[in-house]
Amino acid sequence: MTSAEATKRDEQATITAAEQKATVAAESQLDEAQSKRSDAASKRATADRVEELAEVEKQKRQSERANDA
Repeated sequence: MTSAEATKRDEQATITAAEQKATVAAESQLDEAQSKRSDAASKRATADRVEELAEVEKQKRQSERANDA
């Protein structure tokens, strides 16, 4: 094996290692983003439900006041 072939293999190994490291980092970021997106959707659904319940309570109180008047 010549030194040129050895150098080429070393460079290829370095490139492959860098690609694998970048892939792992990207997958980690994707997982984190998906987790944050899921959390946000859950919080949004909870907020929507609280808003609905508040509106029902508001209408109930308004109805009670109208009946008392």
